Amino acid sequence: MLTHSTLNRIPIATAAEVAARLPGTRREGAGYRTRGYCHGSGDKSSSASLVFSDPPRPGEQSLHVHCYKCSPQTPAERDAIRHTLQKATGLQLCRCRACWEAHYAGKPFTATPRARAPASVTTKPAPPRHAKRDTAAYAAELWAAARPSTSGPAEQHTVGRWLAARKPPIRWPAGRPLPETVRWLARSHRIFPRGQPDSPAAGALVMAMRPLSNPAGPTRKLHMVAIDAKGRKAHHWQADKRGDKHTYGQDAAAYGLLWKQRPAGEHACDLHVVEGLADGLALLTALPEDQVVAVCAGLRYSEIDPGWFASVTLWPDGDEKALETARQQAQQWANRGYTVPIKLLPKGEDPASMNWRTP
Repeated sequence: MLTHSTLNRIPIATAAEVAARLPGTRREGAGYRTRGYCHGSGDKSSSASLVFSDPPRPGEQSLHVHCYKCSPQTPAERDAIRHTLQKATGLQLCRCRACWEAHYAGKPFTATPRARAPASVTTKPAPPRHAKRDTAAYAAELWAAARPSTSGPAEQHTVGRWLAARKPPIRWPAGRPLPETVRWLARSHRIFPRGQPDSPAAGALVMAMRPLSNPAGPTRKLHMVAIDAKGRKAHHWQADKRGDKHTYGQDAAAYGLLWKQRPAGEHACDLHVVEGLADGLALLTALPEDQVVAVCAGLRYSEIDPGWFASVTLWPDGDEKALETARQQAQQWANRGYTVPIKLLPKGEDPASMNWRTP
């Protein structure tokens, strides 16, 4: 199980914690000096050649290390020194790619020290390109930490303000819990993802995304929508207009399923497909009790099998790209004998911007 909150930050031990686990270590200036663990377990030399200290942001950046016997050192060699100290202390000290990938997968990283190249040769190991990170374990941890809605969002709660701040407001029925696949995670929680330094996020709505073939299965993928204290979009992950949303997990067949009450058989109901969480909640308020909304968190329709449902209706946003994607998919289904209607919205509109009337 992961022990920390974020994909952008690994919990790094402080220099004092490291020193407490290394016998014979002594204080030196702002850091500590110890024997050269990076020379291999067989080096029991009394020469204390390795120094280490806290980075400018202790707990967030890799431990600062320098070995006078190995000097000069490349970044890769400094990572190797941290790895040997990790092995000697059992503490997390490094934020290199290998440590990140191990951390995301919930596994300890136990790399062996790298052999240092001759002084006359400069080596820069290239990091693997296009490497896919397994964020499913982190998604599961976020989902477990998020709080479910038990009596519906209070008017003064951040989620209640977010619903009211939509234009037009999403008129979620008073006292009715949000769909069981939607939870809230406050930014103050220790595992909330780290974002922009000046992020105004107070927390995020967390939507579970699961395969349509197993809608009650474990949550290995989720979609988050960051909100500030006044219920407005919070550009938490990046500074652009899409920075209030982020998805963790890599299951292409997973969708967020929203309902007012869980249907007796998910595959015998009418399915309405939208792009975003706000679209889904807004549309759900206007649908009968037995309708289900699937949120793509994008424009992914290909994993939906119309034969699983009584009917399927697509609700693309009112722009050319969304409409063309929906038409192409509907044609593919038509070639298989399924009729899937597409709801045409005015240009620039989406389901969340429409004035729905509660049935």
